[in-house]
Amino acid sequence: MTKILNDYHPIFWIGVVGIIVFIFLYITPIRSSLYLEYLFLSITFSVLGFVSKYDKKIWKKAVIYFIIGLFWEVLTEANWTYAGNFLLVFYIYKDIPLAMLFYWISVFSLAFFSFSYLIKKLRINGLLAQIITISSVFLVAESIGFNVLGLWNYNFNSIFLIPPYFLPPHIFIGYLIFGNLFLIFMRKKLYNPHYFMNFISRLAENPFRIIEDVMKGD
Repeated sequence: MTKILNDYHPIFWIGVVGIIVFIFLYITPIRSSLYLEYLFLSITFSVLGFVSKYDKKIWKKAVIYFIIGLFWEVLTEANWTYAGNFLLVFYIYKDIPLAMLFYWISVFSLAFFSFSYLIKKLRINGLLAQIITISSVFLVAESIGFNVLGLWNYNFNSIFLIPPYFLPPHIFIGYLIFGNLFLIFMRKKLYNPHYFMNFISRLAENPFRIIEDVMKGD
C-alpha cells in the first residue's frame, strides 16, 4: 500500500480525494450548489500528478496548456454558451470561466501523454497516433462535457449529431484541425522560439520532408 502511495506525486492523491468528495456531494440534495471550479481543479491535480510520474516536465507544460486553452476559449467564444448546471465563481474573460482552463490543462496533458506513449512505447505511426489521441481523448472529453455534464450549448444549428460521441460535424472538423495542430506544436516544441524558427526554416527548405516527419512522429 505504501509503495502505491509513493509511486505518484501527492498532488495526484489530493485530486483523487477531491473527485471522490465531489461525487459524494453530487448524489446528495446539494448538487445544485456545487462549484465547477472545485471539480475541474481536482481532476487537474489528479491528471498532473499521474502524468508527472512519466513526464517530469509536466509542470512547465501545464503553463503552456493553460495559455493555449485561454487562446482557444477567446478565439471560439462565440461558438458556445456555458450552461448553468454548476455554479461558477471566477471568469477570465467575458463569459469564459476559470474552470474551463482547468479542463483544458487536464485534456491537453492526457492528450500529449497518450500521443507520446503511443509513439515511444508502442511504436505506432505518428499519423495513426494522432488519430487515436483525437478520438480517445479530445472527442471523448468534448462528448462528456456536452452530453453527460451538460456544461455548454453550441451556438449554431446542427443537422445531426455524429455517433458514438453525438457531437455536431463542426466539432469533428474543429478537432481534426485543432487537435493535430496541438500535437504537432507540442511534439516539435514550437513553444520554444529556437525550435519554432528552426521548424519554419526547415519547412521553407523542404515542406514535404517536414510533413513526412510529422506523419511518422519524428
